[in-house]
Amino acid sequence: MTAENVSYAIAPRINAAGRMDNAVTALQLVLCEDEDRAEELAHKLTDINSQRQETEMEIVRAAQELLDAEPERLEDRVILLWGRDWHPRRHRHRGLPPRGKDGTPGHRGVGG
Repeated sequence: MTAENVSYAIAPRINAAGRMDNAVTALQLVLCEDEDRAEELAHKLTDINSQRQETEMEIVRAAQELLDAEPERLEDRVILLWGRDWHPRRHRHRGLPPRGKDGTPGHRGVGG
């Protein structure tokens, strides 16, 4: 097992369990001594993580549609978007990629 395995394969699945389902599933896997049960739990965590990824992409698309419908919001220093179905416990996204005022990819540092 490498740090890369933990960072990109194991940790996201454990995190998804707490965000989308129940963290107990991840705990059961970590404590499990039965190989068949551990495999079952690992598959469940993979399914939960896939669901999290799909849900997150739906929210990103919806947020982008909101911005496309009101491009003047890109002028704001802070943009706060919400959706009726965006449950706060389930969907925490780092945000859309930074864009310049003209809509092209870009970024600005703090204070800049």
